[in-house]
Formats: sequence, structure tokens, C-alpha cells
Amino acid sequence: MNDWTDRALCAEISGDFFYPEKGDGVAAARAVCRSCEVRLPCLEYSIEIADWNGIYGGFTERARQRIARQVRAGKPLEDIIAEDDAEYYARLEKSAGLAKAAARRHRARARYAEAVRECEEVAS
Repeated sequence: MNDWTDRALCAEISGDFFYPEKGDGVAAARAVCRSCEVRLPCLEYSIEIADWNGIYGGFTERARQRIARQVRAGKPLEDIIAEDDAEYYARLEKSAGLAKAAARRHRARARYAEAVRECEEVAS
């Protein structure tokens, strides 16, 4: 194939992994791609050959079709990948923040429930 394919993480994983149905499989495949050193040439290759099946460069079929239109309009793939990474890490930060807020609410509810039990014990 191409010299970059020898360095691709997907070369170490079953090819079926990158053709998931939906859901968790897509997220797992995208996570592997996100950490791959040859993400850019992989994405370039998929757009060049117009292979819209599976996950390439960390993007689904529909996303790559959208990206191909952006590239034809002159947007560099490097910028597209950088924007995708920025959105991904922003979602992670937001998710972590929501998890921390939920944990604080849980602790507050537990303290409230404990205080109510103590008041009921004193009242009895």
C-alpha cells in the first residue's frame, strides 16, 4: 500500500474493528484513530479514493463526505483534524465537570439524608 500504512495502529488490529455497526464500536475505533500517528495521511487516502465505508482517520463515513466537501472548498485537512480534536477534548472536559458536579450533589444529598436521620433520632 503506502509507506504510512506500516505505521498505522490499525495494522495491529483486526480490520473488522474499523467497520462497526454503531455506538460503542464507532467510539472505540475513533479512539484508536485519534491516537494514531498517521491519522492525516489515512484521512487523505480515504478521501482520495472516495472510500466512504468504515472509520478512516477517526471519522465516520458521513463525516468524511462532509470533510471531502470542505477540502474541495479549500479547507486544509490539518485544520479539520485540529477542530475535531478541540471539540473532542472540550466534550471530555465538560463531561468531567458534569461528573464532578453530580458527585458533589450526591454527597450533599447524603449529608442531608444523614442530618434528617439524626434529627428523627433526637426527636424520638
